Amino acid sequence: MEMGAEKEVIAIKVEGEFYQCEVCGYTDGFHTSLKREAEQAEIYLICPQCHQRYRLGWKIKI
Repeated sequence: MEMGAEKEVIAIKVEGEFYQCEVCGYTDGFHTSLKREAEQAEIYLICPQCHQRYRLGWKIKI
């Protein structure tokens, strides 16, 4: 588990559009959070309904 999540963070590869939570089926998009790693941060998606977290491999330079 990462970032204080109660559930395991799911790593996924996005192909096409990703707007629906694979766990609970919520369909209105995601919240985001950042995990800083030195001079960059990884972006995580969080389901607003069940709080499942997803890693997509997206990173930004800080």
